[in-house]
Amino acid sequence: MSNKPKVNRNSVFFHDRANELRQIQQSLESLFPESYIVLDPLMEAAKKLDIIADGEKTIDKWGYDISNLILPVGDIHNVKPTGIQAKISVSCSCEFNVKDWDKNTCDPFLSYSFRIRIFGDCDGVSYSWGMHIDKDDSFNQEEWHPLYHLHCFESRLDSPTILIDHEKKRGTFLLNVPRIVHYPLDIVLGIGFCLMNFHKKDVFQKIYTSDLQFPRLYNRSRDMILGPFFGSLAGNANSVYDKKILCPQIV
Repeated sequence: MSNKPKVNRNSVFFHDRANELRQIQQSLESLFPESYIVLDPLMEAAKKLDIIADGEKTIDKWGYDISNLILPVGDIHNVKPTGIQAKISVSCSCEFNVKDWDKNTCDPFLSYSFRIRIFGDCDGVSYSWGMHIDKDDSFNQEEWHPLYHLHCFESRLDSPTILIDHEKKRGTFLLNVPRIVHYPLDIVLGIGFCLMNFHKKDVFQKIYTSDLQFPRLYNRSRDMILGPFFGSLAGNANSVYDKKILCPQIV
């Protein structure tokens, strides 16, 4: 019997991914030095990857479960109620194959979920709005589900309506549709999504042009995730996805 110690062949890989999460944390700290942010979920995910890296067992899958990362909402137009100090909660749970990482020849996600929630208080009232992107590869359902789809949600889906004007008795529907075709977002693209949609242009431009690490991580995720997605929709010869699964409207 061999007495050779077990070697985790993917140790360096897991340490690299952990360090990248720390780099994202440092980039966000530099971007928002005076804002209230909560970046501990990135550190917790990095620590879990380090534990796997230091173990003896070779793991062929990797991922993270980042929950409730808090970022500020910028000074954007047409936010109601006026004057609310809103924040963004970002959650992203992903699993990948180690051997397929950093490639653009397959669907990188084994499992996938991405959520954001905008929340804040104003005049004693708590406000929130949210959206999520899911992966749904079960095609025997009664309703159309693009493989990756975005839809908006309110966290209080147990209530049939939410009154938004008590005097005029007007409310808002809570719906689980439409499910809008959308490319998946890992944590890097997801942060970019938040900076582009809930801040003015200069915020993303600053982190993308001035930061030392974020552009490299963003470009890699862009090429690995967006390239196959849009290439398949365009019908490229080396398509990764069936475009009708990505977008059921293509019949």
